[in-house]
Amino acid sequence: MRRSVLLALPACAALVALPALPAAAVVDTQTWTSASHQWWTSGTWSTGEAPENGDIVIFPSTAYPRSDVNYAVSLAGLQFTGDHLLGSASGGTITLTGSGGEALSVAGDPDPAEVTINVDLATTGTQSWHVAAGNTLTVPTWVTVATDGELVLDVDGTMNVSGNINGQVTGLVSKTGSGTVIRTGGSGGAIGGGGLDVREGEFLLDEVSLGTAFQTTGGTLSGDGVVDSITATSGVIAPSDAAADPIGILVGAHGVALNGGSYVASIDGDTLTSDYLTGGNGVLSGAGTTLELEVLSTPAIGDSFEIVGVQFGSIDAAFRLLAPAGDTLDEGDEFVSGGGLWSISYADVVTVTYLGLPPVTPEEDDELAETGVDDTLFAGLAAGAVLLTVGGLALALRRRHV
Repeated sequence: MRRSVLLALPACAALVALPALPAAAVVDTQTWTSASHQWWTSGTWSTGEAPENGDIVIFPSTAYPRSDVNYAVSLAGLQFTGDHLLGSASGGTITLTGSGGEALSVAGDPDPAEVTINVDLATTGTQSWHVAAGNTLTVPTWVTVATDGELVLDVDGTMNVSGNINGQVTGLVSKTGSGTVIRTGGSGGAIGGGGLDVREGEFLLDEVSLGTAFQTTGGTLSGDGVVDSITATSGVIAPSDAAADPIGILVGAHGVALNGGSYVASIDGDTLTSDYLTGGNGVLSGAGTTLELEVLSTPAIGDSFEIVGVQFGSIDAAFRLLAPAGDTLDEGDEFVSGGGLWSISYADVVTVTYLGLPPVTPEEDDELAETGVDDTLFAGLAAGAVLLTVGGLALALRRRHV
């Protein structure tokens, strides 16, 4: 830069000393090469020294599949291309400072990786943690999110979380990617911006008890347990896990607001059970969420199922769900969903009652099919009759003029 400035000056101009520019921060890339778990031992890293603040560390599939960090360190990135267990010895902690997807990534090469990080983590600024399709990341420890930033869980594979993700009231957390985050345990901190934002893929709650609010803006919030509150503006809310437990209860302890997207409730006619979404001690409100019934087994006509309500809270008088066809469902309205005809009631709790198979409006093609006459054959015969009629008229006219 200094050279280009000097070349631009006329030869007669006086040279003015330019201030020295600050040196760019040097980021070293350290690759784990150890045959043991000792992070701090010389020779276990590609540089011959343990990682320092600002480094990017890589754990490949060719090295020992476990390491234990024994000090507090700030890293620009953690990258896993092979199976690995990252543990803690003597109180080791890691603060991730990288931006974008370089802060943490799990992308096995050549095979998908299974990674467990059993070290407390903290973030700075806004960053993304990426788990590639087919890969698995497990985090059983505490994650402290920067109060002025956002942690994006960009998961195309699977991420298991059982520790505390704490936004410290104002820090943001979101879920993107086509994969699934599976949340277990009872620790969950306050997250800013309306709660943990499920934008894409699935966020599955597995019998949780969290002080975390959730919102769906494009993805699916599923499973069962108790969270702080739930807000839907898009996406899907689906209590239970279809694979493990098809019927579940999902509680937004301080309220549920259904303002968009879909609420998918499973119905089991054999056991007379159904999914249940409750606003807990808060308010159940909203008027823009579509109700979709997933019928696991057909109930008897007249069987009723409670699908939405509150425990000790209240239901807004204006609360309404939408039929799959898009119409607002008022008290007593009938609608078709899950292959059946249902009615809905908002008295005390939201209840749906099975009315049998939906009415069928025969189409013209269906009526023809019932007679056994092929409609294409009928069309052909009609066309032939027209030709014969026209031919007969032409012959008659010809004879008349002879």
